[in-house]
Amino acid sequence: MRVFFNGETDGDKLIPIGKIRAASNWYGMRAASNDEAHKEKALDNLINAAEDIEADAIIGVEYAVDHVDAGDTPGSAPLKRIFASGVAVKFPRL
Repeated sequence: MRVFFNGETDGDKLIPIGKIRAASNWYGMRAASNDEAHKEKALDNLINAAEDIEADAIIGVEYAVDHVDAGDTPGSAPLKRIFASGVAVKFPRL
């Protein structure tokens, strides 16, 4: 699986399959000190999603943070997770 963060594919002609998105697990504030590990998990999940649809690559990978504030339930705490998104593509077969 090839992953392109900036969308540049060295002039390769690509067949877009569609936009895909995957998230890391929810985590609390104590785990937030290491967002890189959660970014890696989101990217791993994105790659798995691309492989499920038989994509050859993902282009334009971006990250976003989703969060929920503490709820009304006693003991609930603020949580967040990281989403990775990109466009799944196939390389033309010759």
